[in-house]
Amino acid sequence: MHNEFKTNREEKMKETIIYNNKKIKLPCDVLYNDCEMVEEINPFSGEVCKLPRFARGVYVKIKNAEINGDYKTMQKCITWFQKHFTKEYYTLLD
Repeated sequence: MHNEFKTNREEKMKETIIYNNKKIKLPCDVLYNDCEMVEEINPFSGEVCKLPRFARGVYVKIKNAEINGDYKTMQKCITWFQKHFTKEYYTLLD
């Protein structure tokens, strides 16, 4: 039964979102998987950017992975963020 849960969780982590008529595979599970636009603020520079909630979920995953020392997850999500939200990456994470 434990293996079934893990398999279902892995399937969820590979969820695909359609955004701007493109299919984007998420690198991790996120709380909100919709495309509603939200603002996020860089805590160091104060710069603001808008991004869809599913992308903010990946951003939150990056920050949590950093705090927890989970550098494998952090790097996986950063790579995804750089590819799909380049401008926002430079505002929030660079």
